[in-house]
Amino acid sequence: MTEEIIIAGFGGQGVLSMGKILAYSGVMQNKEVSWMPSYGPEMRGGTANVSVIISDERISSPVISRFDTAIILNQQSLDKFEEKELKSRLVASTIEYDTAYHWVLNNYSIREFHGMKEEITTGARLDTTLNVIPSDFLVSVNDFEQMTTPKLYSYIQRQKAKGLANMGGVSLTQFEIEFHKRFASIFSAFILTIIGASLSARKMKGGMGLNIGIGLGLSVTYIMFQTVSSSFAVSGTMSPMLAVWVPNIVFIFIAAYLYTKAPN
Repeated sequence: MTEEIIIAGFGGQGVLSMGKILAYSGVMQNKEVSWMPSYGPEMRGGTANVSVIISDERISSPVISRFDTAIILNQQSLDKFEEKELKSRLVASTIEYDTAYHWVLNNYSIREFHGMKEEITTGARLDTTLNVIPSDFLVSVNDFEQMTTPKLYSYIQRQKAKGLANMGGVSLTQFEIEFHKRFASIFSAFILTIIGASLSARKMKGGMGLNIGIGLGLSVTYIMFQTVSSSFAVSGTMSPMLAVWVPNIVFIFIAAYLYTKAPN
């Protein structure tokens, strides 16, 4: 049995990772496996694909032209692979955005594959529609910090609708963490204020030094807790919303306890 698989989509959709999972699964079943990615300069937001072969026999070459299974994750990839065969490829020297997903390609070249023959079409200008807009291509990892909250929410929803988990080398999870932090930080200010007020109301021997130290320690612990929980979200272990709100949930119980113990 030999299964030849092609997975294609945008860079950032987990195309290469899906191929690795299939390859590792084949290895665990004691199968012969090959995994060959292909993305080149299109890695950031462009089309990426990976070929995986799983076989009971030795694999002579990882290069394949026909596929038993094709997993296509975006329309641009469908333009390349149809009926398990590479059909066409379009490249251009520059591309310009017009409006409403309308793009203009300059100095373009289209390669059409017909069996063993190729047909190349070139031109100076081509109008086409792509389901991306310029703001989808990030130039800085800190772009999410500069967005307004409505714009950030709109960006997250647009990328989710496209099925993108990564754009411009930045994980969409980081945008979701930033979005939820903007609301969680408001509540954290109230929680830490209650903790501070409860501690300051307690009269202890030796003055306020111990209470101040406890307050500072709890504040530092909160920041560290939030940093650690956010890292779980980035790794995919925890949802971004839960990772951001867990510190607040824990510290609201601490605040409630200190408040009940504070003198009237």
